[in-house]
Amino acid sequence: MEVLKPTSARKDFFNVIRTVKDNKEPMQIGTDEDESVVVMPKSEYRSLMETLYLQENGVLDEVIARMEHASDNDFDEV
Repeated sequence: MEVLKPTSARKDFFNVIRTVKDNKEPMQIGTDEDESVVVMPKSEYRSLMETLYLQENGVLDEVIARMEHASDNDFDEV
């Protein structure tokens, strides 16, 4: 993840946003790992939140367990 100092990010904030959006990669702004800010595309944020939701409700664990025990006969070719 690219890391920018706040002064650099502030000077060219429009390009920071454009770069994050175009590359679909988060960018860290700040010098302190614990107190930095992460800017990320909204689509990536939504995906992360959905994954967390599925994990919290046990759905993700169930899917992983089923995948581990699946065989080729469990799927139809489309």
